[in-house]
Amino acid sequence: MEKKWYEFENAEALDTPALIFYKNRIEKNIEHAVEWVKGDVTHLRPHIKTFKNKEILELYKNAGITKVKTATITETELAASSGMSDILFAYQPHNQKLNRLIELIKKYPQIKFSTLVDNEDTVKLLNQKANENYLFLDVFVDVNVGMNRTGFPDLGNLEIFARELHCYKKINLRGFHVYDGHLKNKDWQERTKDCATYFQILEEIKNKIRKDSFEIVAGGSNTFPFYAKCTDAVCSPGTFVLWDYNYAENLPEQKFLPATVMVAQVVSIPKPNHICIDIGSKKVSSEHTIDKRLRILNFANLEPISQSEEHFVFEHPPSIKIDIGATIFAMPFHVCPTVALYNKATVVEFSKIIEEWEIVR
Repeated sequence: MEKKWYEFENAEALDTPALIFYKNRIEKNIEHAVEWVKGDVTHLRPHIKTFKNKEILELYKNAGITKVKTATITETELAASSGMSDILFAYQPHNQKLNRLIELIKKYPQIKFSTLVDNEDTVKLLNQKANENYLFLDVFVDVNVGMNRTGFPDLGNLEIFARELHCYKKINLRGFHVYDGHLKNKDWQERTKDCATYFQILEEIKNKIRKDSFEIVAGGSNTFPFYAKCTDAVCSPGTFVLWDYNYAENLPEQKFLPATVMVAQVVSIPKPNHICIDIGSKKVSSEHTIDKRLRILNFANLEPISQSEEHFVFEHPPSIKIDIGATIFAMPFHVCPTVALYNKATVVEFSKIIEEWEIVR
């Protein structure tokens, strides 16, 4: 019988639960992302939060991608030590985050570092810290376009705020940063309409400022295809490299390949037609309801019943027989926070385990 894409030799020998990366599929996903921008990797600034791993950054470099986005200082340190040439720390820094960013700028003078601002108080702080440390800080204005999480809130005054940054001698404006993760309409045409309006406003402001090398870092996975077609946009998807079943179902136009699963084991049969596996809430992202945490791939029609820290109970049809010790392959609903729960990934290539990759947490 032909193996399913997720099956590989000696899976049953793993200490479970185990996180699996499929190297061949990761490489295909990187190729596909480059195809979306018609081979011009200068229009890609992928987010590394999904995988937090130096070997995948090496695969990025092999594809010509050396410009990335990060969400934590630890990720920023990883990107710097892995040879990325241009790193946007996409988080407004204060206190120790700012101090650690400045230390990285000093340690890696050959790398372009930048960060986010969305208010004047932070700009003043960054200007002061830069002056104290005899350096310049590159910044992107974080723009709130409806996510309502961070960002400068007023598109009508965005141009004024951007121009005011020129008054700060140690601050260099690199561009705008936009994250529109609130746009989740499964209809791709509707998603396109939703982001086209405000992106046009950003382009108009950019053209008024007329600053060389002004970059609009835009979008995540949901709106990647739209920005991939915009010559003024630099795309920053992250999940594409590993994918998950949430995006596989809700972003069908993108056709990336799921490239990670969790291998688990049946540890108990607590009652007839029920199994308990060893993927608890400590090993899979659990911010969603119980039916949106993982999908079991090698058995059909399993209904999630309950989950605790080390256990996940499912009910299955009487027609299915599942034994104690059976190997379970499960795809995460939300891969990014799931990966962050593991210290390492077991890497599979051509259906064989080849090595382990460290995950920086």
